[in-house]
Amino acid sequence: EINAIATASKNWFNTVDGFADAGGSAISSVVVELPKKVPALKYLLVPAVPLAAVSVALVPVLVGVLIVGLPFFLPFLAVIAAFGASVGAIGGGFYLSTRPGREKLSPMLSSAYTTFLHTQTGQRFIYDTGSRPTPKALAQTLLPKDMMAKLIVCLVVDFVGSSSYLLPGVGEVFDVAWAPTQTILIAAMFDHVSPNLKYVSFVEEILPFTDFIPSATYGWVREFGPVILGESGRKIHDLTVAVRGEKEALRETVGIKMA
Repeated sequence: EINAIATASKNWFNTVDGFADAGGSAISSVVVELPKKVPALKYLLVPAVPLAAVSVALVPVLVGVLIVGLPFFLPFLAVIAAFGASVGAIGGGFYLSTRPGREKLSPMLSSAYTTFLHTQTGQRFIYDTGSRPTPKALAQTLLPKDMMAKLIVCLVVDFVGSSSYLLPGVGEVFDVAWAPTQTILIAAMFDHVSPNLKYVSFVEEILPFTDFIPSATYGWVREFGPVILGESGRKIHDLTVAVRGEKEALRETVGIKMA
């Protein structure tokens, strides 16, 4: 399987490099050579600059109209945002497949790969050293363990889960695909604290109109809430002791002066 993935990746990168080489020469001829051959092209800046200035001036007006008509425009904005995100993801993936993109991405991937390979799950996944790791085991290896990073992941999970409200009805179809993914993530993060939370998360995500329940954040509160409350209680106790000591010291000082 790993061999097949490596072979497919190599073929994909070779294809992308071929397109990049052909497209690079074409772009170079248009951007560098064409202005030399047709010097009058620079005069296109004369109408382009006023159009750019008017466009910049109209941006606040368009933003104001969108804010006023937000309930009406929201479905269209959601579709545009989804389309833009899809185009950005495809473009970003294509760029990262090119030579410059791979050169920039290689240091980060090498570090992550080395870290992953030194884990027991990574050894089982890459090499034939036992049964293949489950999706939960893979998620436990990749997800953060510290408090603040885990909180960010939980907020993102809950945001993605409730984003179906942006497109009522249509968004519920997305929940069918997202519910198992969210269940795996929550199981990986909070099975040691609340083993039943993953079932609650799956039910609230798969049922219509229940996505607003922040299952992941609730798991974070179950894990770190007692720690935060315990530390707060200790700090309040220490502060109370310190204030009591200051009062007693002040009372003794006043008594000595009066005597």
